[in-house]
Amino acid sequence: MSYTLRTVLKSIYREKWVNLLSVASIASSFFILLIIFLLVYNFHLATNRLPELFSVVVYLKDNISQEDVEKINNQLKERTEISEIRFFSKAQALQEFEKTVKGAAIILEGLDENPLSPYMEVKLKKEIVSMDAVSKISEDIKKIQGVDDVYFGEKIVETIYLLKKSSQIIGIFLFLTVSIVVVFISYSTVKILFYRKKNEIEILKLLGATNGFIRAPFLIEGVILGTVGGIFGASFTGILYFSFKYQFATIIPIVEGLVLPWQVIPLSVVLCSFLGAVGSIIAIGRIRV
Repeated sequence: MSYTLRTVLKSIYREKWVNLLSVASIASSFFILLIIFLLVYNFHLATNRLPELFSVVVYLKDNISQEDVEKINNQLKERTEISEIRFFSKAQALQEFEKTVKGAAIILEGLDENPLSPYMEVKLKKEIVSMDAVSKISEDIKKIQGVDDVYFGEKIVETIYLLKKSSQIIGIFLFLTVSIVVVFISYSTVKILFYRKKNEIEILKLLGATNGFIRAPFLIEGVILGTVGGIFGASFTGILYFSFKYQFATIIPIVEGLVLPWQVIPLSVVLCSFLGAVGSIIAIGRIRV
């Protein structure tokens, strides 16, 4: 083992330019991946919050009694998909309209009576917000006596669902792409080093060295390249994240909300080490000793 480690350290020093280029390539690839992960992760957090803001509006009959309102409220509470119900009378509906719509006074000018209907704002549990689920719930609510109409905004539900799915697909695609790049870099580097040491390997074979003994330094070297590349990539990401967040937070408020899970830093280094080992195993497995 001591001989193997000495061989690895000598090889790293002697072939420093090849190794530096490999480390730089791995570091830059992983740096790009982590930056994109940071953006995708925060985008995913934002899309996860969208269902919490989503609600179904249940319009009630104009002259509905308070007793019927209570019955509808109780029926809705029985549904497990619903998390919150808020009732707005005709007067409250008018107040909300005036608050949210610019120029509401001009629109309502000349009307003798309140044209708005009482309604209920129904919030669903975020995990069930999908086009099929919301459509089914809306159809069920429409059948309740005293309900005039149900509005849930089909386009909004579709957008929420597509945004969530898109962020997941983009994240998986980028992860696989960069992983393949890191494996390929380790594979190519180990293969180059293997052929550059062909004479040394021939001497070791004549001295009776086993295939495992000859291949071990290359495997360890691939792991080291992956680890060092991962450390640099993760370090650059952390430095950029904290620098950007604390320098631009006052200018761009949205930057302050960016989140980088601390677990990503050590995990990315471990992942790089693993990918370096995979690249090395593939390289030494394809070469005849």
